[in-house]
Amino acid sequence: MIARGFAADVVNHALKRWNNQQDSQDSYWRHWKRYCAENGFNPLSDDPMQVAGLLAKYEVTHGFKFIEKLKVAISTFMELLYDHSERERIALHPLIKSQLAGSRKTKPSQPRHAADEDAWDIGLILKYWTEQPPDAELTIKDLGHKLVSLWLSCSSSRVSDLAHLCRDTITFPCDGRAVITAVRFQYWFTKELARPVRTRFMLIPVGPEERCCVVHTLQRYLQATSDSHRFQHFLQQKGKYMAIDMSQAPPLVVMTCHKGRQQWPLGAERISSWMQNIMQLAGVPSKYTGGSGRMASASFLLDSGFTLEYVLGLGRWQSMTIFKRHYDRSKKANLGLSAQAE
Repeated sequence: MIARGFAADVVNHALKRWNNQQDSQDSYWRHWKRYCAENGFNPLSDDPMQVAGLLAKYEVTHGFKFIEKLKVAISTFMELLYDHSERERIALHPLIKSQLAGSRKTKPSQPRHAADEDAWDIGLILKYWTEQPPDAELTIKDLGHKLVSLWLSCSSSRVSDLAHLCRDTITFPCDGRAVITAVRFQYWFTKELARPVRTRFMLIPVGPEERCCVVHTLQRYLQATSDSHRFQHFLQQKGKYMAIDMSQAPPLVVMTCHKGRQQWPLGAERISSWMQNIMQLAGVPSKYTGGSGRMASASFLLDSGFTLEYVLGLGRWQSMTIFKRHYDRSKKANLGLSAQAE
């Protein structure tokens, strides 16, 4: 691929993006190479029948979610290598689509955590930041870590959503005394939209403690990273954005923190790593990943008195079944109260 003119980071994206969380040194692409070696196939072949055989093999032991990521890893690589047209894409082959549709029903994704298990305590993150210096005394790097951990703790968002938080439409509504009451914002190119458009506007109210309030931290972070000579707020046209018209892409919020270098919007993997670091410092059990903030946040908001409609809208869940099965770990849910309240 490099010989054909692809940048090294694009090749890296194609081969290593889909990490297997059971082994950080492994990747979904390696399963394809191993399968091809065992069966005498060419791993650079874009034959959908070979891909279908791999998916059938792993569906039995791993289920829908795993084979879907396998499909994405192989399909994206082949599209980059052979410049497939829309109708030639492996992901759109009728057999592959039928396999995934059937697997979604017979081998659906299982909840990572048991339905009767409480979510981890968001209060640990809040307590951690109340014990740290105030925002005005934090470095930009620490302020970024604080913003990431607070946002994922109170917004019910995916890590990838925060990576696509739009900078240009963020506003801070005030009351009649000119006191900030909330932050109003949009995301761009989210998972449920699956295309480069913006979400509707959403709102997060200020917290009771300014020291650990995400609204005030966001306001200061925007000010600290506003210098467009030092911070390039627009995504670079590389990796998964290569085939996208970036002229309509908005400036984004969370930035890298290299010293002495121009800084760019941060990707979902690095944001998840930042979240994981703060979770460890705050004392969150190590079994929880950076992405588990979506479950913990939704459960925390429900237990804090926010309505189910607000939480579903903030997290943009389209299925009540998925929300109840995978994300609602509130104490009320475990006591059987949330169903009665509805």
